[in-house]
Amino acid sequence: MEYLYAIKDQSLYYNALILEEVIYIVEEHENNRPPFYTASNASFADDKTTRKSSQGYIFYLFGGPIDWKATLQRCVTKSTTKAELVAASSASTELI
Repeated sequence: MEYLYAIKDQSLYYNALILEEVIYIVEEHENNRPPFYTASNASFADDKTTRKSSQGYIFYLFGGPIDWKATLQRCVTKSTTKAELVAASSASTELI
């Protein structure tokens, strides 16, 4: 309840520009993000009991999150690289 009270004034923000404006902004300013983008990440073997890695992804549309998930991976990986690849694969599957 303390957490909910502390964030009661926060909200998601979406910037719905007209598509032509978005294309112009993206082409003119390479530092801006495109209208749709995603990110995924993993933390290798951070569950000490099972040695499973945690993973997560988030999808953005016009600057606002539209889908996200954070969970333990279903398999035990042997390296940070493999944990990252499993996370990217999971995000790609959800994207498709």
